[in-house]
Amino acid sequence: MKLVIAATLLVSCVADVFSQKNMIFKFSNDLMVGKDFCGAKDDWTFASEYAVELPLWGDWNQDYTYNFPSVGFAVTPFYTMFPDSVAPLIKNGDISEWTVATYAYFKWSFIHTPRFAANLKLGSGLALYPKELFKKDNWNQIDAFTVLSRNIVALYNGGLDFNIRLGRAYGRKLYQWEIAFGGDVFAMSSFGINRKAEDKIIWDAFLGARYTPNMWPFPLKNDAEKIRKILALEFELTGGVNQLDVDDGSHYYPDFSFCARAALPLSNAYRIGLFSDVFFNSIYNGKDREINRRYNFIEEDKFKNKLRVGVGLSNDITIYRFTLGLECGFYVYKPWKVPEEDDLGNPNKNYKWENLMYQKLTTKYYFSDNWYGVGRVKTHLLQYENVEMGIGFAIPDFGSRLKSNPFKRLKNPFKRKEDYTELKIQGERNRYYTPRKYDHPSKKYQKKSSKSKGKGTKGSEASGVTNLE
Repeated sequence: MKLVIAATLLVSCVADVFSQKNMIFKFSNDLMVGKDFCGAKDDWTFASEYAVELPLWGDWNQDYTYNFPSVGFAVTPFYTMFPDSVAPLIKNGDISEWTVATYAYFKWSFIHTPRFAANLKLGSGLALYPKELFKKDNWNQIDAFTVLSRNIVALYNGGLDFNIRLGRAYGRKLYQWEIAFGGDVFAMSSFGINRKAEDKIIWDAFLGARYTPNMWPFPLKNDAEKIRKILALEFELTGGVNQLDVDDGSHYYPDFSFCARAALPLSNAYRIGLFSDVFFNSIYNGKDREINRRYNFIEEDKFKNKLRVGVGLSNDITIYRFTLGLECGFYVYKPWKVPEEDDLGNPNKNYKWENLMYQKLTTKYYFSDNWYGVGRVKTHLLQYENVEMGIGFAIPDFGSRLKSNPFKRLKNPFKRKEDYTELKIQGERNRYYTPRKYDHPSKKYQKKSSKSKGKGTKGSEASGVTNLE
C-alpha cells in the first residue's frame, strides 16, 4: 500500500512539472480488482496501473478515422493471492506474489461526446516475475536464456475504457479531469516457448482518474479520406523456438511457418481476407516426456509428423502502419490426431479443437508499401502452441493488376534502365540523331498534337523515324 501511495504522489508531481509545456498528453491511474481465469477459485488479483497517453490530434489522416485516438505506455504491478497458479516455470521454484507488467497500448474512441467517451483498448508488452528472475541460484544452475524466457513473459491486453469528463467546456479546468471505469483482460504467456507453463488470464474491473495538464492546441475535425478497396496479396515467413515442458531443459526445438494471404479493405480501419498456412514444428519428434504427456503417442521421428497445412479467414484492424489481426484456420493436412487420453489414461483437454482448427494473433508493422515485419501467436483456443517472428512481402495494389498481368508493375532490379537519348533503328544506334524533348517517353514531354512540327536534325529527318520504339 505504501508503494501505491508513493507512486500516486509521484505521478501528481510529474503532472504539475510538465503542465506548463506546450504539448498535449494525459496522465492516468487505475485501481484494479480481478480474478485469474486459469487459477484457483479464490485467486484474486489486485493491481494499480500508471500510464501516460499521447492523444493523436490531426497529424495524420487516420486521426480523423479513429476520432482522435490515443497511444499510451503503462506500468502495472500485480499482486496475486495464489502465485502457485502461475505453474512450475522453473522446477521447484517459489513464484513471487508480485508481477510487474509494462506495455504499450492503442485506445480508439468509438463513442465521443463533450462529457462522455467509450474507448476500445488494445496493447501488448512484457511481464516479469521478479522473485525468480533475480534469484542467484537460478542463474548458477540454468543458462541465461532459459531463466529470462521463463520469468519475462509476453503480455497481451484488451478491454473497454469509459471516461466521464467533469467539465463540458473545452479548455476549462474541470474539463482536464476525467473519471474512468471499465474492464480489462490481461493474458500472460511464456512466449509460447514452454507450453506446459500455465498461462495467467486475468479478468478485472477498474476505477480511476485521468488528468490532462495542457489542452492546447485545439483539435480540428475533418472528414477522413476514404481508402481504395483494392485486393492486396501478402506472403510471410516466420520462425521461432518452443518446448513442451521443463524436462526439455536447455534444448529448444525450432519451428517455421509460411503464410500466403489475400486481404480486401472494407473501411479505413478494417479488412477481411483468406489465407493458407504451412507449418513445420520439430518438437513432434516422438520423444517421451514425463510432464507434458499429451504427444507421447507420437512414437517415430518422421518429417510428416512435423508438417501441417491449413486454410482460414483473417480479420485485421489497420492502425497507421500497424495491423492487428485475429485469424481462424482449419487443418486440411495433419497426419496425426491428439487422442482423448494420454499414455497414462489422463484426459487430454481441448483435444477435439486442436485436431480441427487453430487461431493466430498477428501484429504487423509496414516499413514500406511492400515490406513489413510480423509477429504472431498460434493457439488452439486458450492453449498456446508457439510464438514466431518474421518478415513479409506485400503487393498492396494486386487487385488493380488483375485486368492484365498481375505482376506487370513489379520492378526487375537487374534490368538496365532505358536511355531515352539512345534511338534504336533496326537494332543499331543512330549516331546522327539528336534527341528532342518530346521524344521523352513520359507524358510531360510528348507532343500535344500529331500536326505539330518539331525541328529535328538531319539524321532524324533522313531516317524517317520520329518516335522511340
